[in-house]
Amino acid sequence: IYHQYANGGVYYTTLVGVDDGGCETIVINQPVEVNFAPEVDFFIPTVACNDPSVFYDHSIPNAESIVLYHFDYGDGIYETFTAEDYPDPVNHQYPAGSNQYIATITLTNSNGCEQTTEFEVLRESCIDLAYLVDLPACVGKTVQFINLSEVNHDDVEVDSIFWTFGDGVSYSLPIDDGDTVYHTYNSGGLMNTQMQLKARNAGNSFIVSSYKNIFVNHASNAAYNISAQLLCSRDSILFEDQSWIFDGEITERVWYFDDPFSENDTSYLINPKHWYAYGGDYAPSLIVVSDSGCRDTTSMALALNHAPINHLFSDREFGCGADNEIFLRDTAHYEGGNIVQYQWIFGFNDTVKTTVDSLRHELGIGEYNIISRVYGDNGCMGTDSIMGYNVHYKPLADFGYYPKDPTIKEPEVYFNDHSIVEEVPIEYYHWAFGDNTDTTGIDPIHIYQDTGFFQVVLTVQDKNGCVDTTSLSVYIEPIFSFYIPNAFSPNGNGLNDEFGPIGAYFVDRNYEFQIFSRWGELLFETVDPLAKWKGDFSKSSQQTVPVGVYTWIIRVQDAIGEEHVYKGRVTVVR
Repeated sequence: IYHQYANGGVYYTTLVGVDDGGCETIVINQPVEVNFAPEVDFFIPTVACNDPSVFYDHSIPNAESIVLYHFDYGDGIYETFTAEDYPDPVNHQYPAGSNQYIATITLTNSNGCEQTTEFEVLRESCIDLAYLVDLPACVGKTVQFINLSEVNHDDVEVDSIFWTFGDGVSYSLPIDDGDTVYHTYNSGGLMNTQMQLKARNAGNSFIVSSYKNIFVNHASNAAYNISAQLLCSRDSILFEDQSWIFDGEITERVWYFDDPFSENDTSYLINPKHWYAYGGDYAPSLIVVSDSGCRDTTSMALALNHAPINHLFSDREFGCGADNEIFLRDTAHYEGGNIVQYQWIFGFNDTVKTTVDSLRHELGIGEYNIISRVYGDNGCMGTDSIMGYNVHYKPLADFGYYPKDPTIKEPEVYFNDHSIVEEVPIEYYHWAFGDNTDTTGIDPIHIYQDTGFFQVVLTVQDKNGCVDTTSLSVYIEPIFSFYIPNAFSPNGNGLNDEFGPIGAYFVDRNYEFQIFSRWGELLFETVDPLAKWKGDFSKSSQQTVPVGVYTWIIRVQDAIGEEHVYKGRVTVVR
């Protein structure tokens, strides 16, 4: 018989014999010495692809020595060393290829006992395996797989790539077909993907593999609807999201309205509205993204009818007074059709319909949002508005003046503003005094330089910009005045050489000036208020009269037609 002892040492063996009657008899009882087998222990560090693996011996002979070393490196190479030729440490150059081998080492000690142990030999791969999966992976959507592996040894060549996608589908591609493949999953869940590279090293083929678990999510499904029956430009069009997802939820929506004329061509709302300025063909699209990052895109053709493009104008920025009249014009442009109606909306129960593009309309005091609607023959409507059009209370201009009967002798007139306001104060006054002079200010004073009637005009403007004007006629009364000296010296020296009246507001009709000698002889006569007596005998000769006293009579009519008669004496001196 044979028996294997687990450990060395001295063991007492007993042989027991049994006769036919079942009685036991010890036949042999003797010691058995069992020698210890060597303890095989090697440290093999991980090395680079190009470096030899090193076997560091930490074995214990459990005898006088180890006499025989046998190495099976696991790559088809065997070596046996005796104690005399045993290198310590042992170096072995593995072929470029696999990065893991199982080495089997058998040691025999001087007692003849042997022990065999397997060791894992790890080496850095001659190929750095790596691949990228473009996540998220979504059902029904193409998933990209990219080989990112790098070869670290000149003798290694990759022949092909074998892809396993975890759903029962696999591809084998020559390396010349590129490092990228695409795969579409028809179901969701956890997928165990694998990339294997088949390579050669000095004619020897080997395979290296890399694994990656990915989760394939259910994709979102983009869909939307536009429910309006009549689609027109310049209308607010509602886009209704009808997207759905089998598992999960939609967390993001991005709308692109395909509107090159708008600065707001994108929306992130669930059900947005968009306003197209012009009719034509558009292709709005919707992108939806799920909570797992899966996205889907859809679009539809959108044909918009042309709506009138209108521009509403008024003849003023605001109105003044209860009977304010506003003039409106809408310069609408309508491509490919005819305008059939204009609507002018001023407020509740105040809408006017016309077939022409302009309107005059009275508005009372208040604030108005004026809306113009222009209808084309295809049913589409254009809208424009003037928002916040105000009709303000108008100031009532009024003034007075004193004295009530100004004269040319007292021509200073005081004007007093009596204007009335109901909303805001007056901020500007303008006075035109009727004599080609004017001024600003609230209560001016004016001095007239002439007599007669003057139309004074007051213009006021309040803080709203509303203006009113009023006028009054001011009469400056002329005051008749008359003066005549009682002596003069007609001696030709240029001083006091003439005699005649001085005054104001004579008229050139019904004027008569006569001078007589003391014997009643008429010496001078004129009907010209500006003519003077030079102290001569103008009726008989050009000789000067002698020094003496002479009588004069003047008949004169003032500016209002009243006649005045003056008589007196004048002394001629030399």
